[in-house]
Amino acid sequence: MFREHGEEIAKNAVVGLAGALIGYAVASLISELLNPTYDAVMEAFDFQADPNHETGFRNVIRDEVMAAVAEVASSAVDFGPRARLFSKLGMSDTEGRLRIQSISLSQKWQTTQILEELFRGRPQLTVKILLIHPYSPHVQYRENDIGFRDGTIRQLVEETILPLASLKSNQGIQDRLQVRGYFAIPYYGIISCDSSRCLVTLSREGRGGDQNYGMLIEGSTQSSSAMITDLERGFDDRWSGSFDLLSPLQLTLSVGERTSSGEIVVQVLGETDIDEESIDILVENAELVERASTEANKIQLKLLPEASAGRPVRVQLLRAFSKDHHQWLRTPVEITVGITV
Repeated sequence: MFREHGEEIAKNAVVGLAGALIGYAVASLISELLNPTYDAVMEAFDFQADPNHETGFRNVIRDEVMAAVAEVASSAVDFGPRARLFSKLGMSDTEGRLRIQSISLSQKWQTTQILEELFRGRPQLTVKILLIHPYSPHVQYRENDIGFRDGTIRQLVEETILPLASLKSNQGIQDRLQVRGYFAIPYYGIISCDSSRCLVTLSREGRGGDQNYGMLIEGSTQSSSAMITDLERGFDDRWSGSFDLLSPLQLTLSVGERTSSGEIVVQVLGETDIDEESIDILVENAELVERASTEANKIQLKLLPEASAGRPVRVQLLRAFSKDHHQWLRTPVEITVGITV
């Protein structure tokens, strides 16, 4: 019995010793394999973190941060009254392409003069000018915001495009100068010269003209160049959905014979095809009982005078588009029918 018990103890001792030896071997192996790696990693970190080491990551990070700060600091971005920034923009140095969105009334003649000189000296120059269209549904909101009376923006657009239309016809510029009107929500003003510098004009509520401020951006850095590209992309998107502002729609009103039922016939005649749905008519002292397109350039109105003696019938054509929407009625057309009922 004692012999068997002794053998069991010896067996267990041998197993325990073997386990201890295996554990020691594994620990030694781990220490031998990992410790050098760990030490090497720590040594590398210490080396990289040493501020005296020029290619260490601390110096690399510092250099990158300093370069980024220098880029922002060197970017030519100026903020101030837009009249001052306009003089610093250097439109007259434009070589190939101008994008203009919104023109200040105080600068419309100055802008036209600069464009005239540019077109004369640079045969490759193209200019796109984008203004809010007088027929845009947002015009009234803008007028209310600034405190203008109804129809003011329409008048201002007319004053702005008048010298531009004269420039285009006198200089034979053709499609090198295009002026369109957009219908989207009114945007800030933009003047982009050759995609290298851009003036953004900002309008404050209830303010107009040179009381407003602007921001002048030069594409001398990657970030400022990307901003100019983004502004131009927005301009091009609005341009694609806009319509010509330099081509007026010529309409005349004429009175025809009265019908057997006493209705007055008024005809709207156009030199080009008329978009009947775009026509906005105001009638006084009569009821408009029918309007129909008899031909592509002719619309017929039937008016029933009110039962009130001695009051002439007045018809006012407020707005209208050509069929392609590239011609628009700038000035309302009016006719008075002096018929006593």
